[in-house]
Amino acid sequence: MMPILQLSKQLEVPPAPPEWGEFAARCYDDQRDITAWLDLRGAAFARQTVGIAGWNEQDFQREFLGKPWWRPERLWLVETVLDSANSGLGLAGQEQRVADADRITTTKLLVGAVALGERELVAPGNERRAVPVIHWLMVRLRFRRKGLGKALVAAAENAAWQLGAREIRLETHAAWSEAARLYSRLGYREQ
Repeated sequence: MMPILQLSKQLEVPPAPPEWGEFAARCYDDQRDITAWLDLRGAAFARQTVGIAGWNEQDFQREFLGKPWWRPERLWLVETVLDSANSGLGLAGQEQRVADADRITTTKLLVGAVALGERELVAPGNERRAVPVIHWLMVRLRFRRKGLGKALVAAAENAAWQLGAREIRLETHAAWSEAARLYSRLGYREQ
């Protein structure tokens, strides 16, 4: 079994705001976002052979909606708009169709997401403290290397800073070398 990397970063100065470029970011809105998130999860981890099993709506509800640390404003979703000429991705159910003035169909596609949770740590002397933790950072394969991972981490770091935290943590599988390299470039170190 591959080891889990436990990484952390000290937030010494206010983090730079996320730069979304051509993409639009928003927070989780309602039940309709679950289908899109599940599709993104399947696409983003399609090449992973360890640590990923199939998920359904009940899994999402258990992992997010059913957890006391979860807040809709701490689940960021990044979308892009594809026009009818280049939206042939074979996607089902997760796109929102909108007709523009020229009656060209456009598709809003979820291309990235991240959640910021909390983990309670027990320090020496049984002192308990909540530490923000990055969960489920993912970017659809064809949209990687466009700065989305960095922007999503920046959104989580900014939220952690606003909560008064000066440390942020995350876990990733050691086998996920692409994710480990991104986190290293962003200043995350093994604990």
